[in-house]
Amino acid sequence: MTRKQIQQQIAAFTGDWKSAREKAQIFDDNCCVPLTQVVSIKLSFGKRTDAGGSVHEDRDALYFRYLTKSGEGYVFSILR
Repeated sequence: MTRKQIQQQIAAFTGDWKSAREKAQIFDDNCCVPLTQVVSIKLSFGKRTDAGGSVHEDRDALYFRYLTKSGEGYVFSILR
């Protein structure tokens, strides 16, 4: 994958086109393999539990689950 493809995927998922470039750069800088080896990325937000026990989406945590060409899977997160 290219950084541009990752940026577009992040922007489409989060709806935040402004921060997608920065998040794609952070992912690129910290990815365990070169981006050319990444074949797919699944994005999700974190979850948090409030005092009442209810589970809510935590948009401050963006999780990347990605697979490489060799079939290895990795997880990476950006927390703000």
